[in-house]
Amino acid sequence: MAKEKPQHDIVAIAAIVIAVVSIVVSVWQAAEERTHNRLSVKPKLEIIFRSDTNQIATFTISNHGLGPAIIKKLTTFVNRKEIATPDLAGLFVAIDSLGLRQSVVQFDPIVRGISIPADASRIIVQFDLKKYPGDPSEIKIYEALGFFVDYESMYGESDTRRFNQ
Repeated sequence: MAKEKPQHDIVAIAAIVIAVVSIVVSVWQAAEERTHNRLSVKPKLEIIFRSDTNQIATFTISNHGLGPAIIKKLTTFVNRKEIATPDLAGLFVAIDSLGLRQSVVQFDPIVRGISIPADASRIIVQFDLKKYPGDPSEIKIYEALGFFVDYESMYGESDTRRFNQ
C-alpha cells in the first residue's frame, strides 16, 4: 500500500507551482509591456516634395509616427548619384551642382543628432523658382534631387527612408 503524502506536502507543492506560474506570467507581461512601449514611441518619417502656383518647390521631412525620430544621417543624391559629403554640406554640394544656390529661400539643418518630434515637419530645402535665372521646372528638380535618411527611435531601433534615388 502506497504511503499517503501529508496535507502540508500537497500545500507546499501547490505553492511552488503557483510561484513558478506567477514568475512566468510576470516575465511574459514585462516582455509584452516592453514591446508596447517600443511601438508607442516608434517614429515614421516621410519625405515629401510639393510645389505650388507661386513657383515654390519644397522638400519636407515629416514624422507621422508616435515618437521622435533621431536623425543619424542625411544623404543627398543628384540624378541618382550619391553626394559623398553627408548632411547639410552634401545638400549644398547638390544644390550647387544643379545651379540652384540663388533660388534657395529656406532650409532646416537636418544633421546628425537632431530630433524630429511626432507630428512635426522640417523643411529640407525650399526653392523660389522665380529667382532662378533660366527656366527651371518643378519636375526637373523633383527628378534630379534624391534623399536617404537614416534615423532611429528613442529605443535605438534604426530605420531608413528614401526619396527618388
